[in-house]
Amino acid sequence: MEELSRFQPDFEKIPRHLALYSASIAFGDENVIKETAIKANQSGASLEAIYEIMLQSYLFLGFPRMLTAAECFQEAFPEFARQVRVKEPAPGQFEEWIKRGTALCRKVYADNFDKLKNRLCLFSPEIFQWMILEGYGKVLSRPDLQIKERELAIVACLMIDDRPKQLFSHIRGALNVGVNEKILVAVINDTGEVAGADNQTALSFLKRLKANV
Repeated sequence: MEELSRFQPDFEKIPRHLALYSASIAFGDENVIKETAIKANQSGASLEAIYEIMLQSYLFLGFPRMLTAAECFQEAFPEFARQVRVKEPAPGQFEEWIKRGTALCRKVYADNFDKLKNRLCLFSPEIFQWMILEGYGKVLSRPDLQIKERELAIVACLMIDDRPKQLFSHIRGALNVGVNEKILVAVINDTGEVAGADNQTALSFLKRLKANV
């Protein structure tokens, strides 16, 4: 809460607030999650964008923490939460999710897409299929938040959750989808002392990736 009270970004306020909200979900404190969501909205982030960050968190942090974030979201924005309606999948919806999921995953992983596919299929072909269908097709392709903002939020939560392998992949993914290096560094540093050693780990990953460009 102390870090949050001092958080006043001087550029790219909305994506940085959304990324910090994502980090708060990984952190897991309900008061922090709720306050970070409210501050994101006050910064100009739409409730739809905040909602999307909450939804996508289950892909990287699991259902338990996403459900905690969902409860905090409902408490912070009860009117919006009551208006959300579930749409039944249209005919051909699953095929569309596979199609757009494959396209988005190729964009994020670029030249490493086939390598990723081959590695995951060694573990289980189902894991790769679910990642495309559920992750990139059904969730990360939703229209209310662009992939640049999503990748920044993913980087932030993976830092807090101490997932260096996935963190490296998504820092690279952020660069692949066109995230500016300046805002990526800012998001990495916005977590401050809360991320601990992962702050420097992320910066070293970024330096390594930029050196190989």
